Amino acid sequence: MDPFVQSFQRLTTRDPGAPAVLGVGASTRDELWSAAHAAADVLRRRGVEAGDVVALGAPSGARFLAGWLALRLIDACALLVDCATPTEAREQLQARVPAAFDWRVGAGPGWPPPRALDGRARCPGHASIKLTSGSSGEPTGVLVSALQLEADGRQLASTMGLTPSDRLLAAIPMSHSYGFSVLPTTLFRAGAALVVPGDEDAVECARRHAVTVLPSVPAWYRVQLRVRGAAFRWPESVRLFLTAGAPLSRELAREWLSATERPIQGLYGSSECGGIAFDRTGAAGLAGRVGAPVDGVEVDLVGEAEQRFVRVRSAAVATGYVPAVATGRLGDGAFLTEDLGCFEDGELRLLGRASRWINVRGKKVDPAEVEATIARLAGVDEVVVLPKRLDDDNGDVVRAIVACSDASLAYRDVAAWCRRHLAAHKVPRSIVVVAALPRTARGKLDRAALDALGAATP
Repeated sequence: MDPFVQSFQRLTTRDPGAPAVLGVGASTRDELWSAAHAAADVLRRRGVEAGDVVALGAPSGARFLAGWLALRLIDACALLVDCATPTEAREQLQARVPAAFDWRVGAGPGWPPPRALDGRARCPGHASIKLTSGSSGEPTGVLVSALQLEADGRQLASTMGLTPSDRLLAAIPMSHSYGFSVLPTTLFRAGAALVVPGDEDAVECARRHAVTVLPSVPAWYRVQLRVRGAAFRWPESVRLFLTAGAPLSRELAREWLSATERPIQGLYGSSECGGIAFDRTGAAGLAGRVGAPVDGVEVDLVGEAEQRFVRVRSAAVATGYVPAVATGRLGDGAFLTEDLGCFEDGELRLLGRASRWINVRGKKVDPAEVEATIARLAGVDEVVVLPKRLDDDNGDVVRAIVACSDASLAYRDVAAWCRRHLAAHKVPRSIVVVAALPRTARGKLDRAALDALGAATP
C-alpha cells in the first residue's frame, strides 16, 4: 500500500474528527478519506488501472488532496498539472508528457469522470510526475515513486520540526513541487491541518485559524512589506515564515527581519530531489546563504575549483525524466544540479549557474556578481542580469532588468552606479527599469517575459 495512504488511514482511524482542511473546503480526516474513496470509485468505473498516468488538475485544497489520494488508492500515477493551465497549453503538455487520462476536477460537488486520451501512458510503480521547466522553459516531467515522495516529506518534517499540531497556510499551489513537498505530505504523514484561504486575505485567514507555518515565495513577502508596511502586526501564531521557489535576497531577509522582528527561513530544493538545504535559524538568509543540508540529505560539490556544482544524494531523489532525457545528472539516488556553490561555516552558498555566464568579447561575466552589485543601489527591489546577443555576431553584452516599485530610479541612475562599481566589460549595455519582475504562477522568473523586455531595448 502507498505509504501516504497507509499513514493517513492510521491517522483517520485514530481521530476521524480531527481537521484535515480548514478555511475553504473545510474537511475532517474522515470526510477527506471518504471523498477520496468516492473519487477512486469514479476512476475505476471509467477504466483507470494501476500504473496509468492521469493528468490531475484540481484547485489547491480538499479537492486536490482527495483527488491525489484517490489515484494512490488504485495505484495510478498522478501527473500534477496546475488547474489554471489553459486548454491549449494543456494539449501542448500532453504532446510532451503523455497521460492516459485527463482529469479536470472543479470546486463543485461530485467527481467528474476523467477523459480518456490517445494511447495508454503508463508509469507503474510510481506515484507522481512533477513538472519542471528548467532553463529551457519547456515542461519536463520528473518521475517519483511514493517512497521517494515519502522520504522527502519525512526529511523536511524532521528538519523543520513539523508536528500534528501545526497548521500550514495552503496559499501556494499544491500541484507544484514546493507546494506538494510541504503541504500534502505534511497532512498525510504527520496529520497537520492545512488552511486554505480561497478568496479571503491570506494573512487574515492565517490569523483566524492560528496558522503556525506560512509557506510562500520571496516575491509575495516583498509585496507584503510594500502593501502592509512595517507597522503591520503579523499573526503571533506563526512560528515559521518559509520561502522557496526562488532565491531569497539578503536585502529582503534583512528588511523582513527589521519590520517583523521574525526571520524568513529559506528552503532550497529541486523537483528532482525535493528539499536540499534549509535555513534553520534565519541567519543564513541574512548572510546570503541557503542553509545546511536537510536531514537525511547528503550534499557535496563536484567539478573544477572555480566551478563546483551542487550534487545531492538522498532517498528522495527522483527516478528519472519523462520524456527520458540522457543527461547523466539524475539517477541511482543522486542528482547533479546545474547550480554552482560553496560551503561557508557548514552552510551552502549558491553562486549562480554556469550556463548563465555571459561571454563578453572573450571575457566571462558572472551575472550573480553584477546582480549583487546593482542590488546594493538604493531603490532596487530586485534585479536579473541576462545576456543580450549582438546583431553583428560579435558575442554578447550584459543586460539588466531592474525592479523598482517606487519609480525612484531611471536608466542613468543604474548605469552610473554600475560604471562606478564594475569593470567596463561587466557594465550592462542594456538596462530596463520596471515596477516588478515578471513571474510565473510558480513564483519563478518568467524567462520569456524577461527576454521580451530585454529585446525591447536597443
